[in-house]
Amino acid sequence: LLARYWASGKYWYAVQPLHVIYHYYGSEVAFRFAWLGYYNKMLILISIIGVLIFCYSFIILHFREHRRLQELCTSEIIMCPTCMWEQCTFKKLKDYCSLSRLTYLVDNWASIVYAIMVSIWATFFVEYWKRRESKLKFSWNLMGASVDIEQKPEFEENTPYRRISETTGVLEAYIPLSRHILHYTVSSLACFLIIVVVVITVLATMVTGKVVRTSLKLMRVSFFDNNINMIHMTVTSIISVIFIRLFDPVSKFVICFKEFLNVLL
Repeated sequence: LLARYWASGKYWYAVQPLHVIYHYYGSEVAFRFAWLGYYNKMLILISIIGVLIFCYSFIILHFREHRRLQELCTSEIIMCPTCMWEQCTFKKLKDYCSLSRLTYLVDNWASIVYAIMVSIWATFFVEYWKRRESKLKFSWNLMGASVDIEQKPEFEENTPYRRISETTGVLEAYIPLSRHILHYTVSSLACFLIIVVVVITVLATMVTGKVVRTSLKLMRVSFFDNNINMIHMTVTSIISVIFIRLFDPVSKFVICFKEFLNVLL
């Protein structure tokens, strides 16, 4: 039934059969699809408003006079070079006209209004989802459901720390405060190490980009001089991707090392 009337692309417009999903896959999967459907539905309104505001910015850019843009696009003021090399030439202020007009599309008073509307939308989004979640819990008889947290059997068997429970009077396993502090210290050090790796990665990317940019300028090749910004962005993007791919095994190693220390200690 689900494969025919829900998973088929022909019924992309249909309402999700959440009750059928709940009875077939369980509450966890059903709530996931309920949230995804609610999220996409709520995005429709704010997306339409965003498109309308962008169209409005485009229209007023082309059909309304803007004193600051006109002054910039007609200015004959000569700007100083951005570097000290011979290839760096003087430019007129009006050479930045296209960039200024493009910036105005996404940076005007309408963008501020849209940002305020998004903030209000986010508040309604959270509150209405709580209401939707409560309705689904009530219809699926999950209002009194709670997560039952039990101790792992291997921990109960191997831990040397035991005490008599004040509630049940039965000997039970527990973790003393000193062990808690020790484990939290190890976890904090692991998090700090990951943060250090991230900071080093960012600094390495910035330094490498500067070195590449300076090297291209020293080559004094016209092709590099004309496209130095694009080459710089491409190289730094590639380096960032490489570091991101390397960060995954590094983070896994740090996590495994933390778990090893927790077991060892």
